[in-house]
Amino acid sequence: MKTFISLIVLLLAALVTWWSVSGRNTLTAPAPASGKPFLTAFINDFRLLSVGARGRTEYTLSGKRLERYSQSDEARIERPVFHFLGEEKLWEITADTARLDEKQQHIFLQGHVVMKQPQQPAGLRVHAPAMQIDTRARTARTHSGVRMLRGGAQIRSRDMVFYEAEQRLELDHQVTGLYRQPRNHHPRPRKNRNATP
Repeated sequence: MKTFISLIVLLLAALVTWWSVSGRNTLTAPAPASGKPFLTAFINDFRLLSVGARGRTEYTLSGKRLERYSQSDEARIERPVFHFLGEEKLWEITADTARLDEKQQHIFLQGHVVMKQPQQPAGLRVHAPAMQIDTRARTARTHSGVRMLRGGAQIRSRDMVFYEAEQRLELDHQVTGLYRQPRNHHPRPRKNRNATP
């Protein structure tokens, strides 16, 4: 009888082992849904550097959080800060969020986008709701309306393209401007021509 019970226990153990290995077991965790993207990687407080063929840093991209999802060539960024590092001037572009497209090498900035020269406090500031940066062509463009400020001047336009290599900015469609003299400006006194020496 002991042999019979041992044989039954051995057969049951073999059956349970076969059942768990064969994949017919329904108690395993379900795989992620095939049509729904899921988070595959993330980095908090990151900084990326792009180095060109000459070994020079061409731009930097930093942010609060970078997230990469399955089934996508894009990464999402919270509070991005992008720097064009040209030979002449440094340009900083900030926004609320961004999408980084790795295939096309584009960065799509959205929400309170500000482009400025941080080393020049009275320099040009560009405000837009959205902006696209092409890292290969080294351009920044927007079709969602732009407002440029410098000193007492203000210019608005629907479209803008900035060519970083040439330090050239083009405005197109519905361009309007306003110039106000700065408040602390004091005109020079005029010389009296009728006065005798």
